[in-house]
Amino acid sequence: MKMIDTDSTLKPFRFRANTPKSNTGLVYVFVDNSNLFIEGKYTVGRIERADIFDYQRNSYQLNQLYIDHGRSDPVIVGSRPPPNDSLWDRMKNQGFSVTVYDRVANKEKKVDMEVGNSIVDSIYINDPGVILLIAGDGDYYPSLTRALDRNWKIEVWFWSSGISGDLKKKSFVYHLDDFYRRFSYVYGQDPVGKNHILEITDGETLMKWQDDEIMECFDSLELFGWWSRKEGPTIHLYFDNKTHSKKAKNWMESNHPDVKVWEIEKKRKSWSE
Repeated sequence: MKMIDTDSTLKPFRFRANTPKSNTGLVYVFVDNSNLFIEGKYTVGRIERADIFDYQRNSYQLNQLYIDHGRSDPVIVGSRPPPNDSLWDRMKNQGFSVTVYDRVANKEKKVDMEVGNSIVDSIYINDPGVILLIAGDGDYYPSLTRALDRNWKIEVWFWSSGISGDLKKKSFVYHLDDFYRRFSYVYGQDPVGKNHILEITDGETLMKWQDDEIMECFDSLELFGWWSRKEGPTIHLYFDNKTHSKKAKNWMESNHPDVKVWEIEKKRKSWSE
């Protein structure tokens, strides 16, 4: 009988482990803007206790909310934006591709699918980094699971009242409630509860001012921005107490000595009126 040494006849075979690539730390931002705006109206309205009270949700609804302050490099997707949402135009002007869908019975599935597909595209095209998702819907769970399997890190930023439990399981969650003053404001006249007004005049200077110049004042004082433009031109800044109004007046006079600033207190209506 001929004995065969199997060890000497077998060719060596080397198994290649499917080891995930190391994380680069680069951040990829994905924004579901319609989701951000809709939930933001209620969260900021509740915190500021302003505008219309929605009895179905037992919360204030701040319909005049704007979300367009700050700088970012996002993939931004959403349904047809409301007229007072200028984030879309800002992103387009900076060269980003913006995908917009018409609303159908208030369903946002196309938006969720587009953002989810963009996340999947990124994790297969690029080396692992950080997925920063500004959304709260649980429909993103499968895309984030794929990202984690490929050694991506996940951060979810959204309003505390609108984050899905599934997303909390797969990510580090941060609440926008703590930072809303930095990227949102209200534009509109005669806000409820904002009885102290700072009136700013000086035609030539104010004609050049954009939103950023006004937001700089509120940012510096860590206050929520609320203002409107009048004819003249004139700008009204609204505050809920005299202390905040006084601080804003001092800031304006110090940083913009070329404009004129007055404090105005709205007349409160009595029960007999």
